[in-house]
Amino acid sequence: MGNYYQEAIDLKIAYSWDTKEWSRRTGIRQDILTAVESGTAPDDKVLLQVILTETKQGRDRDTKNLKRFSKPNIVAVTLHKGGGGKTTVTLNLAASLASMGYNVLVIDSDSQMDATSNLLGTRDNQDQNLFNALSSGSDIRAQIVQTPYPRLDLVPSSINMASMESLISVRTHQGQDALSLFKVCTKPLVDENYYDFVFIDMDKTIGKLNETILNGCTHLLMVAECAVFHVKGIGVMFSQYNRVRNAGNPGLKLLGVILNKVPSKQSIVSIVNEVLDGLHPGLRFQACIREDNKVVKSQWNRELLFEQKRRCRARRDMEEVTKEFLTRIDTV
Repeated sequence: MGNYYQEAIDLKIAYSWDTKEWSRRTGIRQDILTAVESGTAPDDKVLLQVILTETKQGRDRDTKNLKRFSKPNIVAVTLHKGGGGKTTVTLNLAASLASMGYNVLVIDSDSQMDATSNLLGTRDNQDQNLFNALSSGSDIRAQIVQTPYPRLDLVPSSINMASMESLISVRTHQGQDALSLFKVCTKPLVDENYYDFVFIDMDKTIGKLNETILNGCTHLLMVAECAVFHVKGIGVMFSQYNRVRNAGNPGLKLLGVILNKVPSKQSIVSIVNEVLDGLHPGLRFQACIREDNKVVKSQWNRELLFEQKRRCRARRDMEEVTKEFLTRIDTV
């Protein structure tokens, strides 16, 4: 390839950017720019022109509002109760952060594969999926696929994830350290520090699979409706959070609870807020996602909220949740 992209590389060096900053300034995927620097990118005149143009224009773009992290924030999104919009919030939070310029990975650990089908448009069993990594204890990076959204990648799920619970139990009975399985598979990803955020869309159980995932996470985030059974599910997850911290992951941080599908009836909301505030001070996000038909419509159309018009209430709510999420990442 020679110095095919050298002019763009020289500009990046002159601006004193590292590769992550180069990506943020240009909006070009970091892995593409890494290939350019390493000499493995194709000799593509169109790509070269795009990189040159965006690099020159990128000098005037302000990225100071984007945070830098020494390692990926690995966030488990879960609740011991289904139907609260956990997957919807996970996808929209991840997409919102990616649209801001962060590198984001979603890991779908649910055998229902809702996150996978939403981002890829199919529930077909993917050749690359989480089951491949966990069943073999191998590098999870080999299972990553690109989505149609810039800077948003996915580790798909598989119907075979339904058997992981028993597989982990068998390995545990055989004396293997099965509860470190997820941590082992994600260690190369953590060491690489390419992604700013990794979100795991978990199922609603509290079994061995979720325990091994939580054992390899840095943060726990819950999503719930303003309903009595969801509030009970928060209590169950809070107990599991404490067990995981005591059993092997003392650094696991609780980000809090995002209330979703919040009704207009304030008396119900006040009751839920009072219960959550009594359970753990600061547990409840101040920002929430209100009931909105646009959310339901976006699910049917496989659209994400940041693609909606700015006057869309659900989009505005998601933006506020994202802002508070970034604040909590720094403070919890």
